[in-house]
Amino acid sequence: MTYKYAVFARLPDEATARMLLDTLGATRKTRTKSKLFACTSDRSANGHIAGLMNNSTWAESDVRRGLTIGVSIGAVLGTTLGYTLFYILKMPASIGILLGGIMGTGVGTLMSGIVGAGLVHPRLKQVIKHLEIGQAAVAISNYTRNEHQRAIELVQPKSVEFETNR
Repeated sequence: MTYKYAVFARLPDEATARMLLDTLGATRKTRTKSKLFACTSDRSANGHIAGLMNNSTWAESDVRRGLTIGVSIGAVLGTTLGYTLFYILKMPASIGILLGGIMGTGVGTLMSGIVGAGLVHPRLKQVIKHLEIGQAAVAISNYTRNEHQRAIELVQPKSVEFETNR
């Protein structure tokens, strides 16, 4: 099972962020993953983003957009290449279109999914980039819509900037 829902928030200070995460941890009976990003210098944001590129949950990464782009481009290029190749070889073009479409979609999905998994979700990146010295950001990943709603209700009132992956 993957983390589907995420909440990203920029908070006024690290103490507030820790308090919210402690409250979330004390009240939840389900599995939730949270991360805290404290801004201690002008270069903190870049360090946090670099660390996330290797250690993101499904909800914190850009896999969905990567898959959408990969499926679309793979299907179009595969279909075109299949048609062209089968036409040149004087074979039935319809088979070339079908096989090229299937193979192009498969390869596009695989490659873009791998690339997308290593990219940070644009909304999380935005929240971290706006961090100022002394502020903190949190990312809370959840399995269910109810957990997601609970995290929103807890974090939103105290946040300076608030985003969600939905």
